[in-house]
Amino acid sequence: VLRVHAELLELGVDHLELGLLVQRLAQDGLQLVQLVSVQGVDHLLYLLFKISFNEVIHNPGFLLWSQLYLISRVVAGQSSLGQGHTSSQYNNTPHSSILVL
Repeated sequence: VLRVHAELLELGVDHLELGLLVQRLAQDGLQLVQLVSVQGVDHLLYLLFKISFNEVIHNPGFLLWSQLYLISRVVAGQSSLGQGHTSSQYNNTPHSSILVL
């Protein structure tokens, strides 16, 4: 009887250790998913930066044009901030592939 009792206690301890290992595995899996997500966003932002930077380098007038365009929109009272414009309204403008902040 004592041997069966000792084996049951050992089984209980093994069960608790297994539970802790599974919990640790779940935490490590979540951290891995978070890391992969952050790396994906980082690569996307880096790619967008390189595309924007290349556009500025290859088109020196781009910065001047974009600033004049934004100023003319503000002066004309057509600021897109809070106006609810859709992206299709910007597709007819030059450099539509560039993000205008």
